[in-house]
Amino acid sequence: MLFVLAGYLICLFLYRVFVPAHEYDSPTLVYMTMGLDLLAVVALIGLRMKVSRDVTTPQEAVMVNTLFVVALMAGLGLLVIRMCGDASWWTGHVQYELLPRR
Repeated sequence: MLFVLAGYLICLFLYRVFVPAHEYDSPTLVYMTMGLDLLAVVALIGLRMKVSRDVTTPQEAVMVNTLFVVALMAGLGLLVIRMCGDASWWTGHVQYELLPRR
């Protein structure tokens, strides 16, 4: 489960950094996604504590620790993106662009 959650956080962070948003979300959705991001970071920390007790070899410890640190930075980055401006607060993305009219 740690690998799945870490992969989710890393992929979501990369998506929100490299793909621009095209519309603002509703306030309910903004707070729900912020809560989900925060919940994922807390769950990642809890899973890391549980998995660290089960690690038997040094190679596994290095792999788990590296993945945890990268996923934790990505999860915290998701929350930091929201603080980068008004458009970032409402979209959760670094960039905001309107689509051209057809």
